[in-house]
Amino acid sequence: MEIVIVLPFEDAETQTPVWAVEEAAVDFRRDPDRGARCTLAFAATELKHFLTRTIPGITVSFDSGRPSRTVFIELQVRRPHSKAEAFTLAPCDNGIVITGEGRTGALYGAYEFLRMQGWRWLAPGPAGEIAPPPAAALVMPQAKKEYAPSMSLGRGFDFEDASKESRELYLWMARNRLNLSGYRPATGAFCQKLGMSPKI
Repeated sequence: MEIVIVLPFEDAETQTPVWAVEEAAVDFRRDPDRGARCTLAFAATELKHFLTRTIPGITVSFDSGRPSRTVFIELQVRRPHSKAEAFTLAPCDNGIVITGEGRTGALYGAYEFLRMQGWRWLAPGPAGEIAPPPAAALVMPQAKKEYAPSMSLGRGFDFEDASKESRELYLWMARNRLNLSGYRPATGAFCQKLGMSPKI
């Protein structure tokens, strides 16, 4: 089985893994298009990471165009300059379109799709992952689903000391749609990529 993850960027076929980790070079405030590309590419690599562990033997690739027959997951963002968290999951032909209102919404939509496959993240790090049983196909929504947060800000927490596990903690927070964090210089760009807002 083959799955193609579609991103709306030229050269997505080869550059997606590079864009996904370039947050340290991105000014998310002044260059929102590049920021959105970084976040969507990261969402794509997260999908690939977990889906290859969901369906034994599948291949997952990236592309800038929707395939005609292959199963696809398309990532879109309506407002690249925004960190809005609402998103939709819409079945379409032989795939699904995940559309974030902002770049954070697109990332949260990718994680919601992984939840549909059975993934859960109960604690930071690999030990906190709950993997689904091996599957033969993707679980798709039967109709378009729309998601929006009931509370826009304040879902998060801070910790007093800079932790060596902080990247895993922030990644766990994003996978569970926690969006507020204390600023740490070593992880500030990473949190920006995840669409978090710094605690003031």
